[in-house]
Amino acid sequence: MKHFTEREKRIINGILHGVAYDTYVLTNAFMDILDNHGVAFDSKTKCLLFDAERKYEISDILQVERDFIETALLIQYLIDNQYIYIIKDNNEPPLSVIGDKSKNPIAKEVPEDIAAIFIKTQNRIVAMNKLYDLVRNNFTTYEEQQLTLARQQLDVAIGSLEEARKQSKSAKTTMWLSVVAIFIAILTLLATIFIPSCSHCGDCSQLVTSVDTIDLKSVIDIDSIHVQLEKINENILLIISQNNHLTNNFSLKPNVTIGTQKCKAPQKKKKCPSDKPVLKIDTINCGGETYWVLPCPPIDTK
Repeated sequence: MKHFTEREKRIINGILHGVAYDTYVLTNAFMDILDNHGVAFDSKTKCLLFDAERKYEISDILQVERDFIETALLIQYLIDNQYIYIIKDNNEPPLSVIGDKSKNPIAKEVPEDIAAIFIKTQNRIVAMNKLYDLVRNNFTTYEEQQLTLARQQLDVAIGSLEEARKQSKSAKTTMWLSVVAIFIAILTLLATIFIPSCSHCGDCSQLVTSVDTIDLKSVIDIDSIHVQLEKINENILLIISQNNHLTNNFSLKPNVTIGTQKCKAPQKKKKCPSDKPVLKIDTINCGGETYWVLPCPPIDTK
């Protein structure tokens, strides 16, 4: 791939401008070196001739030599790549000296292949369409155009690869989410199957516990009731004992039990054969408890 310098671009533009004239020869491509600079080229000795009166520095001579070689190689490149074609329509010998002649020149020999290229430029040329296309494409060669196209295609391929990589990453994420969803669904199914049974067992345990608690409370309540009833019986027995002491051999043994919730009618009064006044005690069952009804003792009016 050829990269053209600014000087080479100016030379190519000069060639395209010159071929419009029938008298144009390719040697004019060297005129920025050989015209009005005190430099000439001798075809016989194959040397560059420098005017001694101008007092050239060594660096100036070397720079002219580099420019001369660069121009010759550019022309050879254009010939080899079929940008231009040299027409040899006569057998005349090349000109001996081309450029600014001087009386006492300083000679600087150039390579033979470069000298041979310069000698060939003393002929007319035909500029090919490729040369016009080269200029229209801003001096971009066909190879460089193909390389640019390949680079663009590579960029597109890289973009597609990145997009495919993103899609692959997204697909992996979706796959893992699907796996997690399936796992959660399985856990949900297992929970749906086993949790009701466990809940049933739990409910049974809770029911048993509740029943046990109720039974325990019932036992506790019944025991408390029995204790209270025993205390009541003791008090009643104490009262009866005292009453027997007052009524001469009067005895009555009450029996307190837990009965139904229905209230019973008072028991029939018992008559004592004694003529002395007797305290009448009645019992009544209400709300599951037995109550003793004690009347006030008779008042002695004597």
